[in-house]
Amino acid sequence: MRYLRVYRIGPDGHCTCYLGAKCQRPGKHPVKHGTTAEPFYPEDLSTNWAVIMGNGLCVVDLDRHGTVDGVAEYERLFGPLPKTRTVRTGGGGLHLYFRGDLTKSTSSKLGPGVDTKGTGYVLCPPSNHVSGNDYELTVDVEPLPLPQAIIDALGEGSSAKVVQLPVDFGPASQEELARCEAELSMQAPAVEGQGGDSRTYAVGALLAGSLADLFGVRWAIGAVGVLTLLSGSVVAIVMYETRRVTSFS
Repeated sequence: MRYLRVYRIGPDGHCTCYLGAKCQRPGKHPVKHGTTAEPFYPEDLSTNWAVIMGNGLCVVDLDRHGTVDGVAEYERLFGPLPKTRTVRTGGGGLHLYFRGDLTKSTSSKLGPGVDTKGTGYVLCPPSNHVSGNDYELTVDVEPLPLPQAIIDALGEGSSAKVVQLPVDFGPASQEELARCEAELSMQAPAVEGQGGDSRTYAVGALLAGSLADLFGVRWAIGAVGVLTLLSGSVVAIVMYETRRVTSFS
């Protein structure tokens, strides 16, 4: 999933942006302009967090406010809630995550309180809400494919045309690994005195970027740390053996 930093609700109950109490979207607008994905650190509570829609991911947003009950409306329309990735929102509703792309978002098109999110972003745990509640992951599983009943209900030619796309949350495919191997094979050998340091840096940067794209930033950081430890150990062993040979000669 791709994540985005969003302003948080502060201890005073207002948005932490410069508008404070005057903010019209407290705790719900990006810290930076645009929707560029950022590394996700769930332990960082200095901001709220949001999941960016698209790229094979969409959300059915079930609102609950006043006399509107999107959960009950969804069950009336489509039956029991599916066992897909689900987040309880700060406002008391639910976000149902699905695999699939919606070219646009809709508001109550499917029914009162039943919205679809195919563009933009939705807040996610550990974000907080102006109501004082937090967003909570209630069903921790991979998203299911977008139900055909929802696709049919949105209708062909509507403003929310659906294009089914797979989302791979698992290990990299053989094709992706082959692509990384091909990229690395094009790099020249790292030879001391012949720009070896620069080439090593380039390969490391390429490897880290590829791992980040395939597995996420945390995997990339972990892999770089392990490789650094291993390379340091090899250098230490070689230097130790070299010193031993020199001492005995």
